[in-house]
Amino acid sequence: MLEKIIHGDGQRFAPEAGEEAPMAEQFARLQYLVEHCDLSEKKVLDCGCGTGYSLPIVAANFPTGHYVGIDMEKGAIDYARQRYKNLHFAVMNGRCLAFSPSCFDVVLSFEVLEHLSKKQQEEYVREMHRVLKPDGMIILSTPNKEVFSLGYENSLNLYHIAERTLSELSKLLGETFASMEIYGQYFDGEDLRRKDKLQIESKFTLKKRMKRYAIRWIINSPIAKPAYDMYEATKAKVLGKRKVYPFEISASDFKFDKTHLDDSKWFFCVCRK
Repeated sequence: MLEKIIHGDGQRFAPEAGEEAPMAEQFARLQYLVEHCDLSEKKVLDCGCGTGYSLPIVAANFPTGHYVGIDMEKGAIDYARQRYKNLHFAVMNGRCLAFSPSCFDVVLSFEVLEHLSKKQQEEYVREMHRVLKPDGMIILSTPNKEVFSLGYENSLNLYHIAERTLSELSKLLGETFASMEIYGQYFDGEDLRRKDKLQIESKFTLKKRMKRYAIRWIINSPIAKPAYDMYEATKAKVLGKRKVYPFEISASDFKFDKTHLDDSKWFFCVCRK
């Protein structure tokens, strides 16, 4: 059974030394990226890099590129700096980038958009656009609200503020970028898609939705959150690492194309300035 190592407040994950990194969906994206995009000699910004594990993979495939990773959480950046000493990381807000206009060839944004309100998403997209060079490219992934959360506003992920449907995402990106292509990332095979759909549906009963609503209120309360964090830390020590999928998955279990968008759990977007 695959598990993720949780860092910080639960929004960021990282592979630990000596373990198979169990973030299959993200590694599938990175594999697709390096196979379909040439980043040689490019100046690349990983916006919302978390603990920084994506950039080393990209840099290993394109060693002549120039790479910068930024994230709001100092703990995540400290982890990245310690773990990946040959790359540059900085604490920074993606909605207020401390870079000059038109200074990056490529901006990467993996699983960041959904952690922002819709107004913040607009600011974030405009800011990424601002730092792109003419004809620069943004590569962005985000959950498909219709599949990831069955269309509900309150996501399965407690830290997702505003997921988007395909039409909503197309509108958001189309208002800023000159061109846009959206691919779907989906489980390869009917059996895996069926298993995943069943496990998602099991978590959207009325009782579980009400429980998530209450927990979401708690983690957004400056008074209640410390007690909740203590409870979660104690539970983690007793029960071990947090489970993500009830069945084994790997990066090879995913495919990307434009013809399975309705079945896709995530969108993989390529936008040009």
